Amino acid sequence: MDLQKAVEFLIESQAKHDAELQAIESQLSTLRELVENGTNLLVKYQQVTDNRLQLLIEARVRTEENLGRLADAHLRLAEAQAITAEKLLNLVTGALNNSAQPE
Repeated sequence: MDLQKAVEFLIESQAKHDAELQAIESQLSTLRELVENGTNLLVKYQQVTDNRLQLLIEARVRTEENLGRLADAHLRLAEAQAITAEKLLNLVTGALNNSAQPE
């Protein structure tokens, strides 16, 4: 009888361990799926981030080009204003000199 009880105990223990192993394998499978899904999401969001970063880089390059053109235009404007101021000064000085001469 003791042998039969020992065999039954071993069979029950094996069945219990098999059930526990199956539960662990199921949990492991679920974890694998979660990790895979998470990895896929990370890859997707990394691609979106990379695309947005590229757009920002391109926008910055365009902004720098526009600022360069604006700076050039500002310099040309300053030069034109200096010429205009000189001409205006000559005009005013000439008018004052002509009005100061006796007739």
